[in-house]
Amino acid sequence: MLKGKIFASFSVLVSSLCFLVSTGWAVNCACNGKVGALQACINSNPPGSTITVVGPATCYENLTLVQDLDTLTANTTSGKVVLAAANSSMPVISVVGTGVSFISGFTIQGGTFGIDCDLGNAIIFQNTIQNCSVAGINVGGGYATIGTNNPKNAAPSPNTIINCPVGVQVTVHSGAGIVGNTIKSCKTAGIVVDSASQADIAGNTIDGCGNAISVSENSSIRLSDRPYQTFPMWGSLNKTDATLKNTGAAILCSTGGCIRGYAGGLLGSTLISADTTCIQNFKTNSSQLVGSWALVSTNISNAPKKYTFYPDGAGLTDTDSFMWSGTATTLSLTTKIGKTASGALTWGAGYATLKWTITSGTLVPVGSWITMKRQ
Repeated sequence: MLKGKIFASFSVLVSSLCFLVSTGWAVNCACNGKVGALQACINSNPPGSTITVVGPATCYENLTLVQDLDTLTANTTSGKVVLAAANSSMPVISVVGTGVSFISGFTIQGGTFGIDCDLGNAIIFQNTIQNCSVAGINVGGGYATIGTNNPKNAAPSPNTIINCPVGVQVTVHSGAGIVGNTIKSCKTAGIVVDSASQADIAGNTIDGCGNAISVSENSSIRLSDRPYQTFPMWGSLNKTDATLKNTGAAILCSTGGCIRGYAGGLLGSTLISADTTCIQNFKTNSSQLVGSWALVSTNISNAPKKYTFYPDGAGLTDTDSFMWSGTATTLSLTTKIGKTASGALTWGAGYATLKWTITSGTLVPVGSWITMKRQ
């Protein structure tokens, strides 16, 4: 049902766009070194316009997007476009229109929020958002797709959010799809979902934050859930660079929060910190395979060089993610696009050899094998 919500919400927005975008214009707007110049240019064009700012440029603004279905984008071929807060006590961009605003290509810095969807809807991709005083992106009473311009795409178009107390905040009966982004050095949390809100969270890298993800106050999150065979981007695992672990929990869950899916490669001082009101649906696996491995030898061409097996049944290679289950002598895995394989495990001193005996979806040939060394 949660997956349906993402695509149903996006379909409504795109349907509206198809009917209304033809009323707008495609125009270039310049900052001209004047505070408010970009806002004046946006206001002078009809709803549905595509507003492009050509770089290099630095715009000092607190923009408000009130017209429906605007596209605000940066042409960075010749240099980046910076949107800096003219007033640091306000968001750099506020989205309040009843349609949807597309925002892409900018370096957004300062302000309380980089982008604030306050009762508005937005599709936010390929931006760098940094040095905000509250959160990089706030979704409060609206819906946002963060990290892609179309949830059906094969791969994300990610944002990078750096050095804000919270990377992405979803609050007050809001929803979000958050996919493929890099969120770093956010001292409170990478992602916060609270106040009866919901988010699908997949394929993000969350490094050096407080808690990686926090869910509370009757809100729910779904992490990299399977199956996503039609839309594999949403089956990608969230992860943390092992050298930049989060200082708090990988997942903090309290006051009626609900977690579904797979923690995958998220790292913190503990995997999950949950009170008694938290609703969890996590798997655990005590197989000897849990941990990180490096390829030693194989008869498979282009086999991944690194493998990590997490206790919740998620796994990562250096090229892809997968789900797995196993015993001391068997292993079964499923890729994010539904290919499966099963095989037999044999063990040496710090080594494991896997020989595939059953496969489907042409993942690997029957009889192929890999030998791995524990890291």
